[in-house]
Amino acid sequence: GVLDDHLVSLGVGNERLVLAGFSQGSALAAYTGLRRRCLGVLALGGPCPPRERLLPDNSVTRVCCVVGDADPYAPHAALAAALAKYPPRSPAEGVHVVQGMEHEVTETSVAKGLAFLSSLLRDTAPI
Repeated sequence: GVLDDHLVSLGVGNERLVLAGFSQGSALAAYTGLRRRCLGVLALGGPCPPRERLLPDNSVTRVCCVVGDADPYAPHAALAAALAKYPPRSPAEGVHVVQGMEHEVTETSVAKGLAFLSSLLRDTAPI
């Protein structure tokens, strides 16, 4: 596929790939990244709604989900339950619920996403 061809052209494998998205883009990132066993998945405001049956068993991919407690499309309790099968290995991972945040990307969610990406960079050997 297109993604595979692009990764080959860059000389990068799934073990160095991080997929990220917002809303339905987070669903695409989560379902694809977990199936491919990528390095990481950063899901902002989703997947909405979470489809637990689409989330494969995976002990490799590190997951960070940032969602608002006031988000009507991405219910944080359902996301936490669906993503519980991917236990955090660092404080930057897991489901982070931001008080008062609706279905949006905010400075807080970006900061949490950057902390996750930074933790992946710290823990991954250079190319």
